[in-house]
Amino acid sequence: MNKKFITLLATVLFVSSCMGMAVSADETEGIEASSEVETYVLEDGSEEPIQVTDEIRADINYGTGVDGFVQRCYEIALNRQPDPAGLSNWKNMLLLNQACGVSVAFGFVYSPEFQNAGFDNEVYVTKMYNLFLGREPDAGGKQYWIDKLNGGESREEIFAGFANSVEFYNLCNSYGIVSGTYIKGIGMERNANINGFVTRLYNLCLFRNGDMGGQSMWVSGLANGTITGAEVAHGFIFSNEFINLGYSNYDFVATLYMAFFDREGSIDEITSWSIEINSKYSTKERVFDGFANSQEFTNICNSYGIVKGKSDYGKPCYATNRDHGNVDGFEYLYELEDTIGAKYDVTIYIADEVPYKVLNMCNMDACFDFNVIKKALIAIDEAYAVYPEGFFKQLTYGRVERFSIYISGSGDAAAFTNYSDYASERLICYDAYSITNYAGTIDHEISHCIEQVVLYNSDSFDEDEWNAMNPDGFEYMNSYSGRSPYADNEDYFVSEYCTTYIEEDRAELFETAMVYYWYSSEQAINLPDPIEAKLSYYFNAIRETFDTSSWSIVEPWEEILNR
Repeated sequence: MNKKFITLLATVLFVSSCMGMAVSADETEGIEASSEVETYVLEDGSEEPIQVTDEIRADINYGTGVDGFVQRCYEIALNRQPDPAGLSNWKNMLLLNQACGVSVAFGFVYSPEFQNAGFDNEVYVTKMYNLFLGREPDAGGKQYWIDKLNGGESREEIFAGFANSVEFYNLCNSYGIVSGTYIKGIGMERNANINGFVTRLYNLCLFRNGDMGGQSMWVSGLANGTITGAEVAHGFIFSNEFINLGYSNYDFVATLYMAFFDREGSIDEITSWSIEINSKYSTKERVFDGFANSQEFTNICNSYGIVKGKSDYGKPCYATNRDHGNVDGFEYLYELEDTIGAKYDVTIYIADEVPYKVLNMCNMDACFDFNVIKKALIAIDEAYAVYPEGFFKQLTYGRVERFSIYISGSGDAAAFTNYSDYASERLICYDAYSITNYAGTIDHEISHCIEQVVLYNSDSFDEDEWNAMNPDGFEYMNSYSGRSPYADNEDYFVSEYCTTYIEEDRAELFETAMVYYWYSSEQAINLPDPIEAKLSYYFNAIRETFDTSSWSIVEPWEEILNR
């Protein structure tokens, strides 16, 4: 639709608070501007010669869509109508995602024609307002930027401030184009390429243009070299937004073909990969690796000037050829730990395989009792079997090298979880004697691992909201040596242990839910409102963080809320 831009976006907040509101006519008096007679097609279709100045240029009807956007760039930046070749070139680049709003604006502002015009700082700032905000500058905002320039700030800094503004983002949306993000110092071509790569993934994976924050995050990371093309693609494919599309395995693979191969997959090709996802020892992330490490995706990244990087999100977490211990007669146990480990994507260590650095974490003893180790392995197998397929792989969030289970003897704790070395290993050490007598300990430690994934990768969990569900004035002890005076308040805590640390509160709740699943059969339960609120909040966060495509409507830990 046709529209004018003198004050249409004036009420949208710009990233710099100094921009203010649109100004009145008398506040713009005294601005030196070019003036010429040009013929414009008005909204009613008639043509009219009018005297055009920089002050009123933003009020001209430039047309709509890509044509209108390019038209306004010529008229505002260069004070002229576009030549046919130039108009066609910019249009095609925008339509093919080879350019975005900021890279087109960069091309005009840093063109020899613009640079040779010799605009002074006052005119330059006025043009930035007209070009990026579609309005005339307010007096305070204009003076702010002029003072910046007069004080030695570069024009590129000023350009970046306007190009990355909310108003320019909205203005580009009104023309149906992607605004993009401008990164200083990398040039127009690289800006355009990186924005094009990110825009392509938004369109193919999420079927929309990028939001301002997301586009900026991915573009900045690629420009600075802190993330690779494969990591960006993983972020899109395993985002909550993509997961919430509820794709079948077939549709999941079909999307990968478009995103990584730039073509549609055949029925046979997609079916073959879909079967791979459904196999016992595969996951969506392993299939993702196959696409991300392909030559086709390498070629796509190269075409955008992007470093692809290596994708190993789905590599096996269990070691198929690792060295085992040397205890005579334990061959069966070594084989059993591998079998169970393969089933759940974990690496299990027993007896002499458990290093002293692990035992020393909680003053554990090594365990060499054949029957106790066997029972502990079976207990782990039975406990892990009720979790959704691929669940333990997700506990590594695709980046941890392995999920490791250590079987020890008695010590200062029945079990402990170590996640301080988050980049390499997720570690749980179980006291074999304890877990053979009480399976709740197994689930308690799993909760600690779940919590780390939720806290690091979810926007749906807030510690302040959690604390608001506790009694007024309550604070966790942050120590295992004491208990809170609220320990007997059974409406808020399922045990005294809950009051030691915030993470123990959640682990105790999760353990309670799993124990209820194992031992309460169809028995109904009436939970106090505060405890039910905590359980619901935690379980909802888990569902919003994890890939739940293969999950049941009600998972075992959720049954306590559904009877």
